[in-house]
Amino acid sequence: MGCNRAYRHDCARALFALAPLLVALQAHAQDFSDEIIVIADPLEFVALEGSRNVYGLNLDYDEIPRAISAIGDEAIDRFNIDSVDDLAAIAPGTFTGSFFGVPGSVTLRGNRADTYFRGFKRAENPGTFPTPIGASERIEVVRGTTPAIYGAGRVGGFVNMTPLTALTQRRVGAEGSLLEIGGSNGSYGKRIANAAAGKAFNLGGKDAGLYGYLEYENSESFYRGVEPERFLFQGAATLSDDKWSLETGGAFYSSKGYKQTIGWNRVTQALIDDGVYITGRDADLSDLNGDGKLTPDEVDAAVGSFFGASNIRQFIEFGVFPAPAFALDAGVGTATLDRRTVFLSDRDIADAATGTAYADFSVTAGAGELRLQAFYDSLDGQLYQSYGFAAEYIADVVEFRASYEVPWTLGPVALDSVVGASWRRYDNETRQTFLSGYLAVDRRDLTQGPAGNDIFDDPFSDDANGIRWDTDLSSLTTDLAVFAVTSAKLTDRLSLLASLRLDRFAASSRNEGATIFNPALGFTQFKDDVFKASYEVSLSYEAFDGVRAYATFAENNALETNDAGGIEVDRIDQRNFVADSQLIEAGVKAGADALTASLALYRQERTRADPFGNVDQEISKGVEAELRYLLSDRWSANAALT
Repeated sequence: MGCNRAYRHDCARALFALAPLLVALQAHAQDFSDEIIVIADPLEFVALEGSRNVYGLNLDYDEIPRAISAIGDEAIDRFNIDSVDDLAAIAPGTFTGSFFGVPGSVTLRGNRADTYFRGFKRAENPGTFPTPIGASERIEVVRGTTPAIYGAGRVGGFVNMTPLTALTQRRVGAEGSLLEIGGSNGSYGKRIANAAAGKAFNLGGKDAGLYGYLEYENSESFYRGVEPERFLFQGAATLSDDKWSLETGGAFYSSKGYKQTIGWNRVTQALIDDGVYITGRDADLSDLNGDGKLTPDEVDAAVGSFFGASNIRQFIEFGVFPAPAFALDAGVGTATLDRRTVFLSDRDIADAATGTAYADFSVTAGAGELRLQAFYDSLDGQLYQSYGFAAEYIADVVEFRASYEVPWTLGPVALDSVVGASWRRYDNETRQTFLSGYLAVDRRDLTQGPAGNDIFDDPFSDDANGIRWDTDLSSLTTDLAVFAVTSAKLTDRLSLLASLRLDRFAASSRNEGATIFNPALGFTQFKDDVFKASYEVSLSYEAFDGVRAYATFAENNALETNDAGGIEVDRIDQRNFVADSQLIEAGVKAGADALTASLALYRQERTRADPFGNVDQEISKGVEAELRYLLSDRWSANAALT
């Protein structure tokens, strides 16, 4: 795959940067028999044992023909990776997401990333809580389309997390039992406590174990008014003998106080450069009944109901024909704004709870291994910002997967294959308020703080004159699929990896919200189903010891969902709720002793459809490079280029 003009210079820089490294690695490989240098790798920084969670096969990361950044538990701790946003500093192609200050998920290659737990896709997290990524034994950042065992997924990639109970199991296996209690304090009132415990024992002649991890945070923050509190529990139980193994476990998470915020309003260059803020209030709108907020009838009493309660009203009265009633008319001037002061109020809501459970049974069957897995995840989140936005997200995910992995031969070719079937159900309720026009971010004077005439009503209240949910969507999707993945060793140095997946998607949605611009789409159940095929073909070649080149072509698909993973009724009505995607990727992976590096060039394409049924193609391409160097037992270096 050649370098496109749009990123030719970045490609050239990356190649020139890695060229000396590849030469050095080749020379080092040739001299390996003459000298052996042992450097301990306590962080598993360079050599991390492979994971079958990526493709369903037991492949080392350097054998997988895709761009992957794997981070072990010690590196998570040493590099202080507390949230998904921290991944942007260590994995190429990774950027922080846009969730108004709450790290719900990252962006990979320009697309919002999916989040997985032990190889299963979780409920969508649209910034209702910070994904507890720090409580992981391992984090895998996989860029590009999802492998066949996973099914539909965003073309940019996904983040897979293995819970810390896996680390507890490993330590208990070495010592028989474990009890650890720890905590940390930090600036701006950061306070976190945690504990891990585990015990291995014999149960009826079988190896058994119980493992648990607890974490609690009650902190303040740099921004005044953000005081996060969260609780996390992870648990697992195992039972096994020589032929089979069973693991069950799960996690519970709850949080409050992780308030979304727009940061500053009335933004000017002077505010950014010097902290000079435009002050003033609008006295026309009044909290007539003194309940500390503005209901729609109180807004209409001051400005009328021109164009009803739609976004058209906001556009006309603020943009084209500014209404005098919306102008600042009291205390207008300038002041210096403290950088810790942002748009928040005591009425803001940020509550979330999740529950996760899994069961994993594997048994030796013939020459291979049969694996039966079940997964459940749930989300219950409420959001409200006092400038007028509110949301409630409820989701339940159930997924079953059966797979059989077996090594076999075809003449002189050694193969390793996994075949299986899966069924997934995603039940979602999405409620949001922002379409009706009763929201404005510039009314509040941040130097004065929130007041009754700049706090807009929320649908969680029981006020008879209060605002209602603009969107009230109930959505159900199912995915029934079969898949196959095969890795073939064609020669001593040349390998082939191929996969195929067949999906039947079914979707059903109904919107009973108060603001539906197309009446034909309201209060009616919409249903549709579609059959899709996806596949991937990869070739990898070990040029010399420690250096492997690969090329991958894949066509996949993704569900076109809303913030919480539901399918909007217009998508079903237009029969475009499943979007196609394509990936072309080529790269090099190299490693020797204390040094590892990778280079990837990619071009990806996905179909996008707007609410009006217009279909477009979104194309992105780029270069990614990663370098890890273990300088000594105590020092290491990491570099990423995008």
